Amino acid sequence: MIRWNVMLMALVLVACGDDDTRLGDAGHGGDASSSGPDVFGLYEVVSHTENERGCDPGAAVDEPLFFELRESALGVSYLECSAADASTCSGRSPVANVTPLTDATPTGWRGDTAGGGGGGDSCSLTYTESVLTVEAVGAVVIETRRHSESGAITPCSSDEARRRGADMPCRALTVLRGSAL
Repeated sequence: MIRWNVMLMALVLVACGDDDTRLGDAGHGGDASSSGPDVFGLYEVVSHTENERGCDPGAAVDEPLFFELRESALGVSYLECSAADASTCSGRSPVANVTPLTDATPTGWRGDTAGGGGGGDSCSLTYTESVLTVEAVGAVVIETRRHSESGAITPCSSDEARRRGADMPCRALTVLRGSAL
C-alpha cells in the first residue's frame, strides 16, 4: 500500500508542474534543458490511436485535441488541454494514460510505473512505460504500453512488476502524435 501511495505522490508531483518553469519555445528547437531535449510547450494532436486489447496499432481516438509538456522537478509532465490555450490544461491524463516522463534519452524522454497487489493465486502485476520521441523540430510522438499478468506470482510486488517489465504480455498501446503550436 505504501508503494502505491509513493507512486501516486510522484504522479501528482509530475502532473503539477509550475507554469513559470517552462523552457524553450514550445518545442521549436530552442535550447535543450541540461537534462534532456527541449520539448516543453503546447501541442496540437496530429493523430491519436489506442488499442486496449494488445500492442498492435489501434483505432483512432478523438481526444485530447491538445496537450502541454511542462518541465517539472522530476522531468516532463504531460497535461491534456481542451483548447489551444495553456490555461485549459489539466494535470490528469485519463485519455492517453501517459506515465511520468522522468528519464532523458538521446531522442526524448521516458518514464514508467509498476504495481503489484493481491497474493496467493490472485497476484496482479502491472508495468506501464511511456516513451516520448522527438521526430522532427516541433514534432513529438508519445507511445505508452501497458504490460500485465496475474496468477500465483511470488513475490507479488511492484518491484517484481518492474523486474518483469516489458517481458510480461503487452495488453494495451496508445500512440499520440503532436505538433508544436
